[in-house]
Amino acid sequence: MAAAARFTAAPTASGGPYTPMSKNPAAYRKKSKSVRLLPDTVISGFSIIATQPWTDTGIAVTQGEQISVTVTGQFSCSGPIGGPGSGGACAPSTYGPDGTACSDPNMTVPSAPCFSVIGEITSPTLSTPFEVGAQLSLNAPQSGEFYLGVNDSYYPDNEGTLVATINVGPAPTPTPTHKPCTPGTPGPNLNKEIPLVNASGKPILNFLGNQVDRPDDGHDPEFFISEGERAGPVLGLVNSANFFSMSPIVVGVWDEQRQVPGVFDSNFIDYATIVIGLYAAAAGISESTILNAQNVAAGVIHNPLLGGKPYPKKVPMDPTYTNLPARNVFNTETGYSLYQSNAFGCG
Repeated sequence: MAAAARFTAAPTASGGPYTPMSKNPAAYRKKSKSVRLLPDTVISGFSIIATQPWTDTGIAVTQGEQISVTVTGQFSCSGPIGGPGSGGACAPSTYGPDGTACSDPNMTVPSAPCFSVIGEITSPTLSTPFEVGAQLSLNAPQSGEFYLGVNDSYYPDNEGTLVATINVGPAPTPTPTHKPCTPGTPGPNLNKEIPLVNASGKPILNFLGNQVDRPDDGHDPEFFISEGERAGPVLGLVNSANFFSMSPIVVGVWDEQRQVPGVFDSNFIDYATIVIGLYAAAAGISESTILNAQNVAAGVIHNPLLGGKPYPKKVPMDPTYTNLPARNVFNTETGYSLYQSNAFGCG
């Protein structure tokens, strides 16, 4: 079990030449059929047999699934380099899962450290070996049977136990690739209704299933994504005051439902609150934080004791953010979803 080429000269205990063990994992396959694990199932206490190249885990994996392996324990060399009768010394005699650096083309996986824990996924047409060591997390490069083993060139003189904990989970959801946003420019008619669509041209719908429109003021989704990402969470929360018109005089410059100061335009109610969520998500502000900010602002703006106009009684209010219509909360949450799904193709 040492880092020397020893397939041809190493004799066995009986004095005959040593016949190399098969490096094909299929030679060590269990008779029972491999099983598919439920998502995030953990197998603990799996023993890796040190006296053979591969141990069948009994697990079938699918390409792309995430495999996590943690290995503990040690195994040792009980005989000399080259096997019994060779006269060589075994040093060091004990190895952990990470093995040791050496160069031996006869190792089961020559590219991995000698005596380290190795893994392989096999199918009828392809085998993919890889280094595991003490810990590894990877996405399965192919579908097949999952094996673990010890990277050695002579196995009969090995003793000891390596123990693995194995977890096979679903393939991770890929992170959308965002390109920089390019904000639009204001059109000649700020109150013109422009359909809000995603990067594929699909309309964005409100909570009633109707098309959402935005004003032609240059404040398109790309504008709010750019502003949010540039500001970050702290300055972003401060700048969110731009969405709120506290009075006909104190007008929010990003209040999309008031293109003319003090004049409310019901055509843009949904867009006005969708972009709050879009901006806040881009800035890294949590949903609860921006909804609480809206709730406080609405409590002031619509407070009759402060000269505000309450929402009509027929407007359903949100049970958690009680100063906000349920529609506004839905729209803000929609803004978060649109950003997180990269709906506008940038950010």
